[in-house]
Amino acid sequence: MSNPIAEQATGWLQTLKNPAPGQHEAFVDWVRAAPEHLREFLLAMTFNQELGDVDWTRMPEVEQILAQADANVVSFPAGTEVRSPTLAGTSCTHPLRAGRHVAIAATLAVAAGTAWWLLAPDPPVYATTIGEQRQVELVDRSVVNLNSRSRIELDFSSQARIIHLDGEAMFKVAHDPARPFQVYSGNTVIQAVGTAFNVRRLPSGTTVSVLEGIVKVVTGAQELQLVAGEQARIVLSGEVRTRELPESASTAWPRNRLVFRDNTLEDIVAEFNRWNRQQIRIERGANSGRLYDGAFNADDPQSLLEFLQRTPGIAVEEEGESLTIRRR
Repeated sequence: MSNPIAEQATGWLQTLKNPAPGQHEAFVDWVRAAPEHLREFLLAMTFNQELGDVDWTRMPEVEQILAQADANVVSFPAGTEVRSPTLAGTSCTHPLRAGRHVAIAATLAVAAGTAWWLLAPDPPVYATTIGEQRQVELVDRSVVNLNSRSRIELDFSSQARIIHLDGEAMFKVAHDPARPFQVYSGNTVIQAVGTAFNVRRLPSGTTVSVLEGIVKVVTGAQELQLVAGEQARIVLSGEVRTRELPESASTAWPRNRLVFRDNTLEDIVAEFNRWNRQQIRIERGANSGRLYDGAFNADDPQSLLEFLQRTPGIAVEEEGESLTIRRR
């Protein structure tokens, strides 16, 4: 004999793999409609072989939830009165019945949240390899230009548009004041509603360059606002330096040019290593904390070698396919 509730539960499993807007809320309503819905859904989650692609390590409490749903009870001290307005908008003061209601309500909440967490697809990730640049149009119609060897991970919801960045990217943000657009670069958050800006994340910190509109930069307890034509550098110590945006800043890396101004040697090496298979390493003690200015072709590490060889106190040696920077 067919079990329509079990069939509905299996259907929800499939739906929640790729839900349309509003289906999460509809699923929660369905689960809350009857304890039998919860039980069948949990059984389907546990036993349905069609979920072979699910990472079950993300749901360590399924057996505990299922046992609680089966028992429909929780332990309370003798004589305890528990008032629960959760079900049908009514209160219950009978100790056993209240315990059952609280157990059911708690299990509903945990099961719904666990199912959504388990079945929701992994956040979208876009990345580039060495020497590759890529343009991506996001679901909100914002456009991201990814620099070489860079990576973004998206976390979009109905309340916010969040991007985690490693490397460098240029953002052209679609206007949506109801959903702030935030880029996380280490401990720095860059927020914009509708604008264009560039974010470069390097070992010593983050550089934000505003091409159009206005952005808000938050780091630690500090918050500042940047307008078009301004640039801010946020170092790991939390210090923030602002200045006028150099004319070449917005067009350099799309033309495979690396432009440095007051950058550490670690930053420069990290940038070249993102662009070239010939990797550069810095021996301990080789960097004196000096800041450098310069402009280079991104795919020409030899130009950096020649530049550093003219720098007092530094020696550069080629070792097979790598370059090593040492103290002279």
